[in-house]
Amino acid sequence: MRGQIALVGGMLSVALVTVMAQPPNIAGTWNMTFNTDQGSQSATLTIEQDGETFSGSVSGDQGEISFDGYGGGDWTATRGG
Repeated sequence: MRGQIALVGGMLSVALVTVMAQPPNIAGTWNMTFNTDQGSQSATLTIEQDGETFSGSVSGDQGEISFDGYGGGDWTATRGG
């Protein structure tokens, strides 16, 4: 589970690096592969965006984790249930 949380944090960091006057469009679906101590791990990151708010999920062999956040000013994200 910590690996998935780190995965979400890492991908959101990459996706949210550029903040301009208008919110960047971060919506989309990406297939990802990570090299870990347990070997290669595959996951799918899905982000939906409505203006400055976003939500999505990361799913892989170890399950699925959802998140949502707000991109006004400082970008923030929280893990969902």
